[in-house]
This record gives sequence, structure tokens and C-alpha cells, in this order.
Amino acid sequence: MGVSIAAITVVLTVVIGTIVGVISGRKGGFVDDLL
Repeated sequence: MGVSIAAITVVLTVVIGTIVGVISGRKGGFVDDLL
């Protein structure tokens, strides 16, 4: 269960990061900073 929650968290983080990056005009910028 813990692994599933972690996986979902990572996916949501990437998706949200991508959306924020597109809106801010820096696609993937948020994700790159996070990683």
C-alpha cells in the first residue's frame, strides 16, 4: 500500500509540475527544479 501511495504521489507531482510549467511558460521547469 505504501508503495502505491508513493507511486501516486510521484505521478501527481509530475503532472502538476508539468501543468504549472506550461502555464508559467517553462515546460518541465518545475519538475526539473524538484528533481
